[in-house]
Amino acid sequence: MPAAAPIPSPRALAAVALQQLRRAADARRRDYLAGYAPTRLRTLGAAGAAIGVAVRALRAALRRRPAADVLATARALCHTRVFEACLAAYLVLDHRADAHDALGVRELPALAPALDNWVSVDTFGVCVAGQAWRRGRLTDDDVHGWARSPDRWRRRLALVCTVALNQRSHGGAGDVPRTLAVAETAVADRDD
Repeated sequence: MPAAAPIPSPRALAAVALQQLRRAADARRRDYLAGYAPTRLRTLGAAGAAIGVAVRALRAALRRRPAADVLATARALCHTRVFEACLAAYLVLDHRADAHDALGVRELPALAPALDNWVSVDTFGVCVAGQAWRRGRLTDDDVHGWARSPDRWRRRLALVCTVALNQRSHGGAGDVPRTLAVAETAVADRDD
């Protein structure tokens, strides 16, 4: 009987996903993204469909793996500081309740190397930070701190986190008081 294939490490899984994303790189899309969602992260120009392919492969590879492996894979993807890899990391974490239960406020910075554009902020807010807040891994004070931040992207993150409280497809059941508490902080904000 042949020996079982070794189980790839989280870092190896992230490397394979990054390779897939690099193969899907498109210079025209990269140039478009430079204006559409400018970021300090390196942008490959991989389309959303290519990111989806990488995410589905990662989810399949991680399906029976523990939450620690899911988080380690997401951290490895974000450590690359590649825009599309970070988005893939957030989408891999989405719908993995066990990974969200293992996530706390101290782990979030490793998953957010550059929250400096609306695509990264919105994806991170819905799939990671908002889920952590809804599941009690972040406090209201954590999110309210972002809402009062001088950084426009932290303020946007606070607002986007409310999606996870309210959108059924992301586990929300509606939380009007917490949603309005964050929204009230943005009423006077005139930053585009």
